[in-house]
Amino acid sequence: MMRLESERLYLKEFETGEGYLFEALDSNDNVVKYTGKTKMTREQGNKYIEHMQSVMYPEGLGFYACYLKNDDEFIGWFHLRKEMGLETNVLEIGYRLKENYWGQGYATEMSKELLDYGFTKTDLISAITVNENTASQKVMLKLNMSYDKNLDYHGFDVRRYIIHRGEHLYK
Repeated sequence: MMRLESERLYLKEFETGEGYLFEALDSNDNVVKYTGKTKMTREQGNKYIEHMQSVMYPEGLGFYACYLKNDDEFIGWFHLRKEMGLETNVLEIGYRLKENYWGQGYATEMSKELLDYGFTKTDLISAITVNENTASQKVMLKLNMSYDKNLDYHGFDVRRYIIHRGEHLYK
């Protein structure tokens, strides 16, 4: 079972029955504004957790629940997964946080830990965001990621950022 920690946060695998966490997070329109996806229900969240438990977690990949260390408050999720539909042997990082936790450095803080962990598995890591999501683009630049290209991702025009092993000299 993977558990990553940073100064203020920790990640843990989602557990059976925790689909309500996805549902609660996705209930805020601002949180899902740039995702291009419909809101996940509790049942969909539970099914996705079952998929991660059987397919992704055994590889050390997947979506991970993120909590504050000081009070164990769930603040969102982060993921490290195989990049979907692009290159092989590339991992992708991503995150979604509750709105009241935006702008506090949490996305950058935990993404650094995911990069460190991800580079034990691959030499290239990517992240994508829609063009309008400038806040996430700033996070990617803070992580020393470089803009790679725009591409179509499930019908959405997104910006792809990449970083190679050895370029993550942010610590």
